[in-house]
Amino acid sequence: MPASQSHDPFALLAAGATGSVLLWVAVLLGVVLVSAVVLIKCRAWLLSSDEPSDETGDLMDAVDSLKDRGRMTDAEFREIRRRLMDQAMPSAASRARGDRGAASVRGSTGRDVEK
Repeated sequence: MPASQSHDPFALLAAGATGSVLLWVAVLLGVVLVSAVVLIKCRAWLLSSDEPSDETGDLMDAVDSLKDRGRMTDAEFREIRRRLMDQAMPSAASRARGDRGAASVRGSTGRDVEK
């Protein structure tokens, strides 16, 4: 069996097939790199969530309880609920309110003011 038909990689290199071997190594490295990027993007996408966190849900339960016991007005409840939802889902909450391009500016009192 001639050396050029051998499956031994060192025999291929010795026979002058260096370009072919380097090409396949480059292709395999490219596949590995592209796969790594795809996996990282998919992982980030799966871990990001538009759902409120458990902490936000617990706070909402506490606020509901205060409202049910009469310790909070409807206006206070709506304001706290809006703020909690803005913190939990800033992009979805602003879309729901129709705040396209609303900017937050720090006022002289140190509080954020929508502009």
